[in-house]
Amino acid sequence: MPGIPWRRKVGSCGDRAVKILSLNPYIPHPLNSGGNLRSHHIVAALVDDHEVTFASQWGCGEQVDDWEFASRFAEEPVLVPCASPSGANSSGARLRRGAPQPWFGLPESVARRDFDSFWDALGNLPLDSYDAIQVRTFHLIPYALAIRAAYPRVRLVLDLDDVPSVFSERTRRDAKMGWISRWRWQSYLDYCRIRMYENRFLEEFDAVWVCSELDRARVARWISPEKVVCIPNGVDVAAYASLAPAADSQKLLFIAYFAHDPNEAGAEWFHNGVLPEIRKQVPGVELWLVGREASPRLLDLDSPERGVHVTGQVPQVEPYLAAAAVSIVPLRVGTGTRLKILEAMAAGLPVVSTTIGAEGIEVLDGENIVLADTTAAMATACIWLLKDPQRRERLGEAGRRLVREKYDWGIIHRRIRECYDRMPCDRRSLCKGNQKAIG
Repeated sequence: MPGIPWRRKVGSCGDRAVKILSLNPYIPHPLNSGGNLRSHHIVAALVDDHEVTFASQWGCGEQVDDWEFASRFAEEPVLVPCASPSGANSSGARLRRGAPQPWFGLPESVARRDFDSFWDALGNLPLDSYDAIQVRTFHLIPYALAIRAAYPRVRLVLDLDDVPSVFSERTRRDAKMGWISRWRWQSYLDYCRIRMYENRFLEEFDAVWVCSELDRARVARWISPEKVVCIPNGVDVAAYASLAPAADSQKLLFIAYFAHDPNEAGAEWFHNGVLPEIRKQVPGVELWLVGREASPRLLDLDSPERGVHVTGQVPQVEPYLAAAAVSIVPLRVGTGTRLKILEAMAAGLPVVSTTIGAEGIEVLDGENIVLADTTAAMATACIWLLKDPQRRERLGEAGRRLVREKYDWGIIHRRIRECYDRMPCDRRSLCKGNQKAIG
């Protein structure tokens, strides 16, 4: 693509090298969301040891000119502008015909990622040369299954941010809609499609990666348990090691990507229900909502004179972490794990979260986090910490120990590489044999 400083990666096929085609729904740059961070670190774990070809749908809003990985892939990145859903004609039509067309229809999120241009781009690649297809997110499953239909020996690895059917069901239950509303029935139909799609097609993959042991147990009920692997989200612990939260702060911080509906709903719930209760005992408390793509409704909450700040996108989150007293995670919908919790813990900041918000992270309530699911419980937890800097410090240090021991990206990179080291690979065996013959 124009503007990307790409050069072919120089190297030889070693005993451990696997030729990987990485399929992605977006370009993981800049690193300003949990999804981007996970995608980035999966690439980081693989790109130096294996021959990775990166193929991604490109919404043209992602910044790519200074993307550090562009020069480290085995082949030039395949970045495909995708502005509209698929039509009738495509040079990738032969490949597309191998994609499953379930009788119950495609889930909406899968259908939205079906683009002629991406089928064309994949159809022009040497698909018979890859050992493995690394699929990022549930939405791109049809592309992987179509490649498997054409080349049965290729290995398929699926990485999930969350369990889609669980997320869909929780969203539907939490929505403030009447039981007879058109939206609720449409969402229920889509939930059924998602659940049947999971049940029918996840088993086709050689490995399914999930973010937590809880999600691993869920998926293992539907497919062969040995296929499900926990690859947690992580944090660069060293990058936050120098931060020291302010002892005299009365700022509550919620860092999130607010275009994601559960984040916006959680912010509104906290602002409208929890914050007034905290103000009764801590009049000087401030609420900081930090993150990009806040809706006009959320921006209307911005009122510095009342101690409410909606910043929009910021260059760096570290100054906000250092200035805060407590990190809050008021989520009531979701699965997977929240990187915002791991980042706050790495910065030594105490965290107050709903149980769903902290789901999937190996936390202990009262030891390295405070869990609170009701308005009253969350207000009480925040008041308790705002009034006691020593308790904040103890909780923050316990959180730091947790992420240092279990959630540093260096630890998770090793786990990702181990998955590929164990993967049977005909091409890798051939390379090894050729090397012996040359020697």
